[in-house]
Amino acid sequence: MSKRITLVLLTFLLLTIGCEWNLQKRPDHNYIYKNFEQMVDVGIIDLANGITQAEEGFYILGNQSNGSGDNRSFVIKVNNQGEHVWTTEINNMDEGCQIQNINNSQLYVAGTTFIDDTTSSIVLENLSFSGSIGWSQLYGLPNSLNTIGSFLQFGNNFYLAGGTDAIKVFGNESYIIQTNDVGNSEKTSYYYNINTGVDDNCLYAIETSDRNIVMLSLINKDSKSSIKLVKLDGSNKTILWQYLVLENCLPLKYKVVETSDQNYLVVAAISTDNQAVSTSNTQLNLIKIENSGEKILSKKTISNVDVQQNVNFLENNSGEIIILTGGFQLIKTSSAGDEIWRKSFSGRCDGIDCLLQTPDGGYVFVGSSSKDTSSNSDITIIKTDPDGKLSFSE
Repeated sequence: MSKRITLVLLTFLLLTIGCEWNLQKRPDHNYIYKNFEQMVDVGIIDLANGITQAEEGFYILGNQSNGSGDNRSFVIKVNNQGEHVWTTEINNMDEGCQIQNINNSQLYVAGTTFIDDTTSSIVLENLSFSGSIGWSQLYGLPNSLNTIGSFLQFGNNFYLAGGTDAIKVFGNESYIIQTNDVGNSEKTSYYYNINTGVDDNCLYAIETSDRNIVMLSLINKDSKSSIKLVKLDGSNKTILWQYLVLENCLPLKYKVVETSDQNYLVVAAISTDNQAVSTSNTQLNLIKIENSGEKILSKKTISNVDVQQNVNFLENNSGEIIILTGGFQLIKTSSAGDEIWRKSFSGRCDGIDCLLQTPDGGYVFVGSSSKDTSSNSDITIIKTDPDGKLSFSE
């Protein structure tokens, strides 16, 4: 009996020698993920506005300022262990908005360039996975503050969802810009003015499973903000329906996700009183809207949340909801919206597409953290296991 126990222990030791406990590997993938928390110093004030993933690592979209208004955007590559590989500056982009890996072939980055205090243009640019710049194109209505909310690929075209005076200054015109897959703005760029009859600004857009487009807009009226979904026909961009999702929400950056049951989910924040926004008086609302745009299917609330300026979220492979707040809280809920766990990390989230689920079932997210007592900050990238933990000791 003692020989059998000794043999089992010896086998166990041989299998575990040299292995790190926080390494995770899926049997259908050749690459290994390691849970980590890394800081990447690429400038004086660094903000992470988005992240996308390829097999060889992660690509972070960041903004940098020297503190005197001279802004620029860049893409940072880190490997699967969070280690810095390279940094590439994006041409003619003052504020990056979103980065995407399209068809595992190219990186695409969208953002805004400011010409003066009253005029800006939308920028779309592509890069190789090695950081080489491809083409860059400018879009937008003339003599206007054009701002992009998000972009998506639809067939052989890209659609840039934004508007004049969007997000920064509440304006009165949301639009969709269609351009081809090489960003040709002269021959195949079309402006679809989304006239919903109210003063609204497009913050986010997605392609739906039925080959249409759903936009999330923020309405500003009488110093109050509301969220509305607008569904557009994928062919001619006419409005199929529009639905007022939530009134009196905080004027933050929001997104919409199509869930596995082909309905639409919005996670938005409200203040429970009229005082200055704080964790104690901020509440998240998880609202699921029927795909016909006729009614709300469910609404759940999460209290005492540090939202700051945005709310990231996704539906994971199990149909559960993972939320990343602006205050760097990672929250998991059931598919019905009931909170399961909550983890807090040091830092803040600056963008709306800063959270991913990795192939091993864990999560990776980016933001920024102060590196000293001054206002200087570094980009922070964190990888956790499926339970939101950095290590087995948690």
